[in-house]
Amino acid sequence: MKKLFLLLLLCTVVLFSTQTFAAKKYSVANGKWNSITTWSLTSGGASGAPVPAANDSVYIEGGYNDTLDVSTANTLKLLSIASGSTFVTTSTNIVYATTITVNGYLKRGGTGRIAKTTMNVNSGATFEHAITGDTIPTATWDVNSTCLVTGIINNMCITAVQNFGNFTWNCAGQAFTSATALNDTLKVHNLTVMNT
Repeated sequence: MKKLFLLLLLCTVVLFSTQTFAAKKYSVANGKWNSITTWSLTSGGASGAPVPAANDSVYIEGGYNDTLDVSTANTLKLLSIASGSTFVTTSTNIVYATTITVNGYLKRGGTGRIAKTTMNVNSGATFEHAITGDTIPTATWDVNSTCLVTGIINNMCITAVQNFGNFTWNCAGQAFTSATALNDTLKVHNLTVMNT
């Protein structure tokens, strides 16, 4: 009986030692995703936490500007961008998250995808599409949120039918004149065209 108990105890220890536990990670500095100086295990805490991993909940907060310099290798549980904070994707890096909540500023600055199950762009928040072509992610857009398109040069960004709050087109380098690809998909509360 004693041997059976020890065997069960050993199996339990091995099981829990190999299991990945989700954590909360908070940005505590302007920085790059792949740097431990960007992350803390507590809001406003000391830096040095491990880089976010699978199933983590990640909070970009404190007015910090953080940049995705590598793909999130596995799916995050949550990516939350607080009011006054900015998160920028670069290059071909991909954000994988079950839920993305934007209360601040999310800029897609590279050709990597934003792969998510749900995305909410809340009141006062902005999503900037700063690349030419590709698609604007499907999201739930608050009537006081903004979708800002700045990167279109020669390829139209096709998007699924969505109800946008504020939709601003500001593409000074645009080299084409037809926007027929948006005719049936663009439903907006307030449309602003600044540059074409």
